[in-house]
Formats: sequence, C-alpha cells, structure tokens
Amino acid sequence: MSRKPKCLFTLTFLLLPFFVFAQVENSLSEQIKANLYKQYLSQYSNKNEVVELLKAQQEDGSWQEVDYASKARSGWPARQHLENLKILATAYQTPTDRLFKSEILLESIQKALDFWNKTEPLSDNWWQQEIGVPMGLSPILILMEKELDSADMQASLKIMDKAQIKMTGQNKVWLSGNVLVRSTLRGDDEQVKKAINSIQEEIVLSTKEGIQPDFSFHQHGPQQQFGNYGLSYASSTLFWLQVTQGTDFEFEQEKIDILKHYLFDGIAWVVWHEKMDISACGRQLFPSTPSHKAESALASIKAMEKIVDERSVIDNGFEGKKFFWRSDMLVSQDPHYYFSVKMSSGRVRGAETVNSENLQGYHMGDGASFLYQNNEEYTDIFPLWDWRKIPGTTTLQLEEKLPVLTSKNSWGGTDFVGGIATGEHAIATMHYKKDGLEAKKSWFVVDGETVCLGTDISSSKPETVATTIQQSWLKDNILARINGKITTLNEGGHTFTEIDFLRHDNVVYVFEENPKIQLSNEEVSGSWDKVAQKLSDKPVRGKVFKLWIDHGANPTSASYAYYIFPRINSQDFEQLLSNKPVEIVYNSGETQAVGNENMLMAVYHQASLAKFGRVQIKAEQPCVMSVTRQGETIFNFVASDPTHKLESLTFTLKGAYLSSNPNLMITNKGRKSTTVTIDLPQGGEAGKAVSFSLSKKP
Repeated sequence: MSRKPKCLFTLTFLLLPFFVFAQVENSLSEQIKANLYKQYLSQYSNKNEVVELLKAQQEDGSWQEVDYASKARSGWPARQHLENLKILATAYQTPTDRLFKSEILLESIQKALDFWNKTEPLSDNWWQQEIGVPMGLSPILILMEKELDSADMQASLKIMDKAQIKMTGQNKVWLSGNVLVRSTLRGDDEQVKKAINSIQEEIVLSTKEGIQPDFSFHQHGPQQQFGNYGLSYASSTLFWLQVTQGTDFEFEQEKIDILKHYLFDGIAWVVWHEKMDISACGRQLFPSTPSHKAESALASIKAMEKIVDERSVIDNGFEGKKFFWRSDMLVSQDPHYYFSVKMSSGRVRGAETVNSENLQGYHMGDGASFLYQNNEEYTDIFPLWDWRKIPGTTTLQLEEKLPVLTSKNSWGGTDFVGGIATGEHAIATMHYKKDGLEAKKSWFVVDGETVCLGTDISSSKPETVATTIQQSWLKDNILARINGKITTLNEGGHTFTEIDFLRHDNVVYVFEENPKIQLSNEEVSGSWDKVAQKLSDKPVRGKVFKLWIDHGANPTSASYAYYIFPRINSQDFEQLLSNKPVEIVYNSGETQAVGNENMLMAVYHQASLAKFGRVQIKAEQPCVMSVTRQGETIFNFVASDPTHKLESLTFTLKGAYLSSNPNLMITNKGRKSTTVTIDLPQGGEAGKAVSFSLSKKP
C-alpha cells in the first residue's frame, strides 16, 4: 500500500518539468515570440552587406559613417545603427548564410548593441524615442534573445519602456506594437493581450483618425494620409495580423475585412503602374518617393490577397472613378491614364509641413490635379517646380517665399467642396477662398476627357492670378494651332491670346473663351533642400513644361474653360475637336455644367436651372448632380451635397416622371413638371453620393 503513493509521487515529479515546459511553450508570449521570429527572419536579404558592415565596424561597436550626435527630427541618421544591427542579427540566424552562428558575427552584434545601450543617441523628435528606436530594437531582441546576456537585454528593454499605449491611428498601432514585443520578451501575457487588443481597436471605420468610411485614411486631424501614415498603417496591421495567426488572439474576421477594403478600395486607387499619386504621398516628396511608396503599397495588397484568397482591383486591371468624400479627393484611372484632383475644405486639411518636410507644399490641397499616361511626367521634378503653379490650382503669383503650412492655414476656405463618381464619369468641385483670392472651380471627367471650368475668380490683392494647367517634364515638340495654323514652338517663354489647342507629350489642351495663355518650355534649376531641409543643396537642372492661364492683376469675375485629352497623336486633332464626348453648357457663378444629348453633369452653386438637349433640371439647393438617359424613358441620377450639411435634395424636372424607389418623394404637377426629394446620408457618410432612377410616365 505504501508503494503506490510513492510511484505516483515519483511519476508526478518526473512529469512535472514536461508539464511546466509545455505550459510555457504554449503561453501566448511564446506563441507570439515564435511567430515574430519567423516574420523578422523572413525580411532578411543578403546583398553582401554583412561583410561590409563587419569591415566598417569600429572597436567600440559603432560605425564611423553614422552620425550619432545628430538631433535631426526627420531622417535621423543614428537609426542606421539599428538597421545595421538588424542585418547582422538576421544573418546570424539564417542557416543559408555563410556567417550563420559565426563567433565573429555574434561578437559584432553584442558590441553594437552594447554601444547603443550605453550611448543611447537621442533625436529632438519624440517619435524616434517612443516609436522609431523601440521598433528598431524589436527584431534584434527577438532574433538574438537566446544569445544576449541579461544585462544587454534588460538595458534594451528599459529603452523600449519609453513606448506606452496611447494616441490614435497609426501612432497608436506603432506604440502598441512596441509594447507587444517588449511584453513578449518579458513573458507578460496580460500586457501582450492588451497590446493586441489595442492594435485591433484601431482597425475600425472612424470619422476620427484612421480608416474613414470611404476607405481613405486620416492622421494629424482630418487630412488624407494614404502614402504616409496610412501606408505604414497597412503594413503594420498586416504584420500583426500575420504574427497573431494561430493564437487565441488572432484577428477577428471583421477586422480582416476592414483591412481588405482599405487596401482594395482605398490605397489601390492611388497607385498606378507602380507609382503612387503625388497627392497621396503626403509631405514626403523625396527622390523616388512615388515609386518606393507604390512598392510598399503593392506588397501589402499582395499579402492581403493571399490572406483572403481574393484578387484585388489592381490584379483585375480596374477601370473606373472614385470620389473620396471624407478626403475631398477625386481619382480616375484606367490602363491608359490616371487623373486626380486633391482639394481642401473647412472639414479637410489640404497638406502639412512637418519636420521641415514639404516646405513648398502650401498649395498642394488647393485643387492639385495630376495627369499620368507614361508615369514619368513628374518623376523627381520637385526641386524644379514653380510651387505657386501646382497643376490644377488657381493662385496668387507673389514674389515672396510661400508660407509654411500650419494647423491654421492648411484648411480650405469654404465647405462647398465635393463631388460624385460612377464607373463612367465623375465631378469634383471646389469653392476656393484663400489669401484674398476666390474662385469657383470644377472638374468633369468622362470617356477619357476632362473639362476644367473656373468662374467668379476675384482677388482683393494687386498681384497677378494664374490657373496652372500643367507643370511636368518637357518631353517632345510642342504643337499649337494659332489662327488656324499648326506650328511647332521653340524653347523659351510664350504668350498667346488666340489659340485653339496645344499638344505636348501626347496630351491635347483645348481652350475656350480666348484666354491669355502663358507657356514656358525651357531649362530651370533648383535643389532638393528647398523641398525638404534634410535633402541635398546640390543644384539640379532640367527642362520643364509649364502651361498656365494668366488672369491678370487684381481680377474681378475672371473665368477659364479648357479641355484635357490624354493619349492623342497628331492625326487625331481634327476629329477630336469636332467630336468631343461632352460640351461645355454653363460656366457661371450659378451653375457649371457639361453635357451631350444623353447626359448632363452639373455643379449647382446655388438653386438654379440647368438644361441641355431634352434634359432640364432645377436644383432647389446647391449640389453636384449628373443624369444620364437610358433609352427614351429612363433617367439615372447621381447627386451629392458638397457642404455635408443638408438632410435632403430636391429637384424639379420638366415633364411627368415616376419611380419605384421608396426613398424618393415625388410630386407631379400634371404632366408639366415633377418634383423629386431624396434623403441624403448623414454622419460619417455625409457628402457621399446617392443614386436613383426616374422613368417617364406613359
């Protein structure tokens, strides 16, 4: 009888280490740590950097080329030390690398980490201390945990303690990720859970910072940040989604769906042929920025495709148009060309200058319009730009330096900014007020044609006002038809008061109203440090094509009207002029509109009547509206409220109409006219377009 308890005790004693081991191995921290290890190791790409780093490393563990004393807020050079360490650590743990488990490599890693922990370089930017440095230490500590001595690990974790869960949007995701790694290394499952939940809390549609209801992204207030914070958000959240897979805290399906839509219905729209739209790049307009950001965006999109086993719009070669009503931005793209308009309002900031980046971007949210057809139009052109002539903008032409953007001067001057988009056509409009200048500006995009209208352009200032049509690299001969004769323009400066059209780089610009056209096609100079302080002050030269309308000094009620046709060769000129997809119908302070026999696209700046052909519609409130005819009896409408303030829109149409749509209130006045009222989206969807159809009464 006495032996049985002894055997059980002995067996329990012998199995106890196994149970403890199994429990530790299966703890959340250990699961996350194992997944982190795989993720960090998969990022390694050996390009002979390791050997060069070992050669260049100094005895104290530092690298001579790294400026550790710098306090720079942007592009802080000391972070390179942590990048070097990451390369060494991944090489050490990579079995296929010839330096795998090398004692020389291990000593180099230990010296480098010891140097960092003892000197602890500091930037003047809080972001580096709380986000950048802990994020840089994370892969090193996870990969080298078993090889590092306790003193180095504890010193590094103390540095990581500066990261605490707080703030919103991508800043919160970064901080939570740092806390997650730190807690994993300490085996603190409760903090790991808290950090994972904190990351998932930011995967939500919000009218605050983060993913918006239209799948744009805001950070630093209501400001479109697709290519800056929004791009980091995409890669960060996808990283943590993959790290948590297979654990009890893997992402909920709802969160995965939101991320999928953000990538497929948001970021994908601002990437075209492996470049990101300049207007989506944010303040980081550095050399090759659009290419680098597109590469990152496409990598995230491809990763999401694998996770959800679904192809994105980019893979499907999408063709269409989208208006981001939360971010005041229009995008139109197909396989052959891309066009966008970025605006600002009393609701949305146009751009920002932070850390001495985007020093010239004062007008980047004032109707900036970029047309791509070969994807080289603007590549690294920023040092040579005349930043008072951003394409699409109407601005004062002062000699003084542009103001630096602040939280006060980056907003638009009115709330009447908005648009609509369908698969076939789109409208953007902006009542612009800034620096004593006012203008009503609208863009109409249909069948590859863009019609640009401006009216009520007035200024209280004595300076000249200009509407810039294009400013890109000079590519080829410029052809113009002047007084019925086509001529090739020489390099230099040109002024035209009577010109029918102009062609450059397979784009044809057709002018109405005989404006005063100014053209510069010559070599200019500049430097990158004028764009961002941290960049080179070395002179850069190149030939730039710059085309604008000169409204003169102190204009009152000036206007402009021009067409843009991409991908047009010289043989298509005459056919183009006689067969435009739409014609200009109105360009007044009341209404701006274009149309053809089957379509009317209108911006009603006030309650007014618009008609073209057999279509006649009065809007009872300011709005944006398009109507297309389907056969002889059906009319399809799309409308929106640019002010985001209205609860409904009312239209009066000539003739008798009916509809089966329960959201419409229809009143017929015999067969003479029909009044239609439709409720508008509210809250986070205010400004979103609504669609409805009417049919003629038999």
